[in-house]
Amino acid sequence: MKILIVVRHAQAVPSSGGGDFARRLTERGEREAASVGRQLVERRLHVQQMVSSEALRALSTAESLARELGLSRGDIETSPLLYSATVRDWLQVIHDLPPDSESVALVGHNPSIAELRARLIGHDALATPPAAVAILYYDSDDWCDVGRATPHDTELLRP
Repeated sequence: MKILIVVRHAQAVPSSGGGDFARRLTERGEREAASVGRQLVERRLHVQQMVSSEALRALSTAESLARELGLSRGDIETSPLLYSATVRDWLQVIHDLPPDSESVALVGHNPSIAELRARLIGHDALATPPAAVAILYYDSDDWCDVGRATPHDTELLRP
């Protein structure tokens, strides 16, 4: 079984002089990220790997989740594809995941996360607010089946 966890970054400050890529989380965003991390722990999801957009707000969200999950900063990979990703970019990152990883968390941005959820679930996905976490369970041993097969179960967590 494969468990795909897709996370929208938590609430960030508005764009400022540092540009969109350098936006940091607000205090509320820090609390949101920790909250959804605790919800993942409560579900006893053993995340083996995290891949995040390189943007500061996404990476900060991933780091907060990692702390709650007992992972280190070294367990977080970054992918330039996830910053302004298309659904095709998301699927490329997913299909390139190591076959021995059974549970992986990906952290990125809207609108592409909502578009990915709609593609994977097979119908229009509900709103994806900051720090929302979509958990998709697949009856498969191959990450390449994501996008071709429909998950047998899904959950949406919110802070």
